[in-house]
Amino acid sequence: TIGQSPEYEQLQQHHLEQQPQQQQQQQQQQRQFSSWKFRDPAVLSTQGLEASVRQCLDQLGLCPGPPCITLDGVERVGLPLKHNGVSVAWQVVPPALCSRNPPYTPTCEAQIHKWALQYRGYTVLQVPFHEWASVLESGDSMIQAGYLQNRLNGLGVRVPKTTTF
Repeated sequence: TIGQSPEYEQLQQHHLEQQPQQQQQQQQQQRQFSSWKFRDPAVLSTQGLEASVRQCLDQLGLCPGPPCITLDGVERVGLPLKHNGVSVAWQVVPPALCSRNPPYTPTCEAQIHKWALQYRGYTVLQVPFHEWASVLESGDSMIQAGYLQNRLNGLGVRVPKTTTF
C-alpha cells in the first residue's frame, strides 16, 4: 500500500519538517503586513478620525460646525468650516476608503465624495488615516496642529495665532 512505502514516509517526514518553517513565515508576514499596525480606533473609523481632527481644530481656534448634509441632501460633510468666506470641508479618509497597502491611495469612493463636495462649492481638505496616524504617534499637540495648519495654509487661509503658556 501507499501508506507503507518508503517514498511516502520520506515525503511525509519532509512535509512535517517544513510545517513549522511555513508557520513562522506566515507569522512574520502578518507582523509585517502594514494594515495590522493601525489598531487605534481614532485612526480606524470615520467617527474616530473626525473626533480627533475636530479636537485639534478646536485647539487651533477654528471651530468646525456639526456634521451636516449638503443643501441638495446628497453628501455628508463631517467637518464643515466657514473661514474668511471660504467653505472648507475637512474630509477624513478612513482605511476602508484607501488601498490596503502603502501608499494607501484613496479609492474611487473617497475621490467621488471629494469631487461631489467640490462641485457643491466646498474646498475639500483630505486627511488620510495613515498620515493622521503618524501625526498622532508623536503625541505632541503642536505637531498635530501644525499638520492641519499646513493644510489650511496651502489654501491661503490664515489660522489665528494662538498663544501657549
